[in-house]
Amino acid sequence: MSVYRKQCRLHGCIIYGGDYGKTGGWLRWEVRYLNEYWLPFFVWAGGAMMSDWILGLGAFAMFFIYDWNRVFVKKRWMNPLFAMGNVCLALVAVRLILEALSLLFGEAGAGLALVLWLCLAAVCLAGLIYTLYFALPFDSTYCREADRHKACRTGIYGWCRHPGIWWFFGCFFCLGMSAGAGERMVLCLVLSFLNLLYAWYQDRYIFVKEFSDYEDYRRSVPFLLPKMKKGR
Repeated sequence: MSVYRKQCRLHGCIIYGGDYGKTGGWLRWEVRYLNEYWLPFFVWAGGAMMSDWILGLGAFAMFFIYDWNRVFVKKRWMNPLFAMGNVCLALVAVRLILEALSLLFGEAGAGLALVLWLCLAAVCLAGLIYTLYFALPFDSTYCREADRHKACRTGIYGWCRHPGIWWFFGCFFCLGMSAGAGERMVLCLVLSFLNLLYAWYQDRYIFVKEFSDYEDYRRSVPFLLPKMKKGR
């Protein structure tokens, strides 16, 4: 009989296996996740990754549909799509953090780098929350219908249009680095690209219908790249 013990670097798991000859055998997965939870390895490694892609892509599909409905269709039953998309992205972020923590506790010598990436992700997340929910007037942005009101030009929104793009990219890039796997980084980069595409979609098709002065705002404030002097 041969027995092996293998450390799974990606998920912080211990895999045991063995073979009892030519006619019969056995294979047992012992998964230790954060030294507390026991899960089948193939469910975590395969199913979880696939579900993260579904959650991420589904989130942006809901964002696109929500904005189109808010400006053109205006069906009330579609209003929760924005909140649902945010929940989906939050779940993806939490799962990436859990993977990073599994590496932190399961792989020797990886602690300092992982902590650094997680701290940077937290800083970018704080910047994203501030940009989306505090730098903008909340009621007129998220609770008011698209009724041709004026665009916000104060604070960070006087420097560039869609400044949240940078914070989103920084947050998910750092989470991808902390997760320590190529597939996870690909997921984070794809989500960042979709966020950029979403901002372009809003800029060209949604906000010009939602805000009465958005064309003037576009001419005076650059897209993504801040200018030295804030627009008025």
